[in-house]
Amino acid sequence: MARRSRTGSFDEGAKLVLADINEEAVQAGEEPRAIAITTDVTKVEDLRAAFELAIETFGRVDVVVNNAGVSDGRFDEDVEMKWKRVLDIDLVAVIVGTQLALQYMAPHGGVVVNTSSIAGIVSLPFAPIYAASKHGVLGFTKSMGLFGKKHGVRVNAVAPYFSDTPLVQRAREQNAMMEALLASKTLVPVEWVVDAMMQCITDEDLHSETIAVLPEVGLRKVPHDHGEIPVIPDTED
Repeated sequence: MARRSRTGSFDEGAKLVLADINEEAVQAGEEPRAIAITTDVTKVEDLRAAFELAIETFGRVDVVVNNAGVSDGRFDEDVEMKWKRVLDIDLVAVIVGTQLALQYMAPHGGVVVNTSSIAGIVSLPFAPIYAASKHGVLGFTKSMGLFGKKHGVRVNAVAPYFSDTPLVQRAREQNAMMEALLASKTLVPVEWVVDAMMQCITDEDLHSETIAVLPEVGLRKVPHDHGEIPVIPDTED
């Protein structure tokens, strides 16, 4: 996903800081408009260092994409409670990354794109912690309207169906239920997910919105309306 989004961003003339715990995954190569930094998103100091590098190298930060993600194994077999790591990477790091973005982009405004999943909209019985984290990302993003507008930062999310990424490949290898589900399903092209991210970035009318990416359908904005359940407005009154 990072590689494809990097290509799309270059096409738009962007300058990039690529932050990942896997240094090889984000190698900037000879591209002068990109620089890589090894980052553990569970460490605030690592995330802050990525922001500082962006400012030191390019002068400012305009867009932040919180895209790091891992999945969980079988919940009923996780006696060591390794699922906490899923929350730390898939949810807590998104919150911290967004909070830092508000601090660094407040002087001039900007955009945050948080990566959720179709698992943030529907249930995922074989990966409940992953689903919980992705639901959390959507709830957080939808609730950022007040603080985002206050600091001039638009915060949006993408919620893709399963696509051909290393995360999904590993999950299929490790989880028989996942493999059974996807064996007969059409995966979403990664390029569609990148298109959704670019829409979140470039469409100035999108505030606290989520773009779902669905097979054979494409991009769809997820409605805030939940029928008879009241919606709390984004105001301090």
